Amino acid sequence: MKGMNALRRRVGSIKRAIESGAFEAAGREWVEEDFKPAAKSLVHVDTGDIKDGIDGEVNPNQIRVFAASPDAIYEEEGTMYREGHPFMKPAFDKTRKKLSRRVRKELKKAKK
Repeated sequence: MKGMNALRRRVGSIKRAIESGAFEAAGREWVEEDFKPAAKSLVHVDTGDIKDGIDGEVNPNQIRVFAASPDAIYEEEGTMYREGHPFMKPAFDKTRKKLSRRVRKELKKAKK
């Protein structure tokens, strides 16, 4: 089957990243140093609640980023009365390659 070897290598590297803790370490760095600053720079500030609520949680299997303010969804997606001003998705799109680089860097450290 075409591409099967590439898929096996990819799955193997994901497994190593999780087992070695590289994913979690890289995820924490990415949330704090890349994602949060990017999202905070993109969000429109009225009271500051949305900006202050931008955060993330990392565990060995996933990274979850969120804006804790109940109004964040209206800012991101808009309402029937006003256009949205996306900040979470653009921040993710802007920084996602940095996450991959951070995971690779952590994997190299784990091999030593």
